Parts: sequence; C-alpha cells; structure tokens
Amino acid sequence: MPTSWLSSASMRERTFPTATKFSRRFRDWLSSSRSNAINEIDGPRGVAVRTFAPQGVYLGGRALRRPERLGLVAWMAVREAPELDRRRAACVRRWRLRLGQALAGGYRSYVCECTAGARAEAVLKLTVTAEEALLEARALERWRETRAAVRLLDADPENGALLLERLRPATPLPGVDQGWVLEVVADLLVRLHGVGSAGHFPDLVDLYPHLAEHSVEDNRYEREVRKEPGRAALALDLMADAARVADHLSSTARKKVLLHGDFLDKNLLLNDDHYVAVDPIPRIAEPESEIGFFACDHPPVSGIFDRATRIAERLSADTDRAVRWAAVWTVLLATSAWRQDQDQLDELVASQEFQAILRG
Repeated sequence: MPTSWLSSASMRERTFPTATKFSRRFRDWLSSSRSNAINEIDGPRGVAVRTFAPQGVYLGGRALRRPERLGLVAWMAVREAPELDRRRAACVRRWRLRLGQALAGGYRSYVCECTAGARAEAVLKLTVTAEEALLEARALERWRETRAAVRLLDADPENGALLLERLRPATPLPGVDQGWVLEVVADLLVRLHGVGSAGHFPDLVDLYPHLAEHSVEDNRYEREVRKEPGRAALALDLMADAARVADHLSSTARKKVLLHGDFLDKNLLLNDDHYVAVDPIPRIAEPESEIGFFACDHPPVSGIFDRATRIAERLSADTDRAVRWAAVWTVLLATSAWRQDQDQLDELVASQEFQAILRG
C-alpha cells in the first residue's frame, strides 16, 4: 500500500465539506489492481469464499451486538486505545482536524464529529480494516452525484479512515409503515441502483454463506443465554430452503447492480430536507435482493411481503423475486432470534403462505 495518501500541500488547498476532487494517490488507488486483492478464507463447510477483509467478511453493525464472538482481532484493535489514538492522530495531522465527541450509533466503526479546514463540519470514521474503508470509499464515490448517499470528502484507506460530510439533523428514517416512508425508500434505491454494476466489489452469492452462518451462530447464542433450547426452531429448519432459494435467485438474476448492502432504517438519515444512506456494506446483486432486505427488517412483521411488493412496483422491479428475497432474509432474521418481535417472526415463518412463497 502507498505510505502516504495526501500531501500537506494538497490539504492546504482543500476546503471542506464542499471538496469533490480527491487526491491523485487516492484516485489511483481506487482503480489500481493492488487495491483489489482478494483473499480466500474457509467459509461454512470448508468452502473457499472470496473476501476483501483479511480477517473475514464484514457482516455489518447487526453482528456487533456481541463483538467478542466475532473472532475478529481487528475489531478489538480498533477499540484498543493506543491503536485508536494512533489512527486518530494520523488523521488529525493529515487533514488538520479538530476532533469533537464520538457520535452515537456506530456499532463496528469509530465515528466522531470534527472540524476540517476553515472550521467546516465533518465526520471522521475509522473502520476495522483498510479494505472496508476502501470498499465504502469506492461505493460513495460511485454514488457521489446521486445525492442518495453521504458525501465522501476524502479517504485514507491505509489508516482505515473516511472523512465524511456532517449530516443534520441525522435522524433515522422512522420505523412506520406509511406511504411517504416507502416513497423515500424507493427514491433512494432508484438513485443508488441507478449507477449500475461495478467491479472491485464482492458478489452477494459469495457473501450469503457467511451471512447465513452468522444467523446460526446468533441462534446458538440466544438459545444459550435465554436458556431456550428450542428458540426459533422452525426458522432454523428453513435455513437450507432459504439457501437454495438464494442460490437460485442469484443464478437467475437478469441484472446485477451495486447495492448498499445494509439498507435499513438506521442507515437512512435525514440531511436538511432529504434522506441519504450511510454506512454501506457494498456488494453486487440484483435490485430485488435489496428490496427484500429492507422489507423484512422494517416493522411491522405483518407487512413484509406487502412492503416488498409496493417498493418493487415503484422501482419497476420483479415483484415476485422481491417477495421471495424478503422471505429468504426473513428466515435469516428469524433464525437470529434476537428481535423483540421474535414471536411475530416465528408466527410468520410457520404460516403456510410464507413457506409457499419461500419454496416457490
């Protein structure tokens, strides 16, 4: 990796947060083959799975409710004071930052408010690995003209650092099933997916086994701590069916685009008069998979399939495929067994309608 990303001279020329021109070294890195090194790790059942993270696949904030269980030494390192201080100090020197308080809501990464340049507000985000910062930077750069994602001001992937615009009021999308909420979601998805496909991003087909295994691990944990050995038993039994459906849908997709990858209410924040997406876990897959992903997580459980249908219709997407993806993600969510509405998820996956949709 390059040892320096931005010269002090280039930083003196910058004005934040309106800067849209990145350093030459960073732009070169975005397109270089060196930045696209793919490691192979042993996934479930010993299958070699492609990943851009040296310690494993980044599963997102949902996985970090119990970070000690991930086995990611890198995650612990980012919370370790000496290492965190070193990385923050490097960013302060590089971007002439004045750091403020840490911001709430960050599960995996360290996020704090700061001022940069001529006292312009910004946000500093430190990711677990350099690869995660690079993937997020690439995705945000692709979405820069869409106004659907937080603006990337600059990046230092070597230190796993992203400098982002400061959103205000930064309140998340409400968890209500109202028409205007679905309009916001559909509008964001149209613009995010509208940039098309892109290289240098992992494919959902490679990530799915890890996501599924994580749900199974969550289930084991919840059963143990709650002392409920049969918790989410039916959902767990449906995992094999969900995997077959996910594989079928992925292999028959008519088109694949760049997805946000963690498109949930908590990652859709109000910025002035419009919502933008933050904290992507970028991947490549068909649009319907992301429609189903949002539909299954957004409350209430009773509206999952209707939400998927309505959003798909607004995007002129395949409603049947969006609904089946919603069923797949619902199986994983129900298997995880940690939600407060777990009883509603259990009831849904036990229904004949749900199982008919899942199995097609």
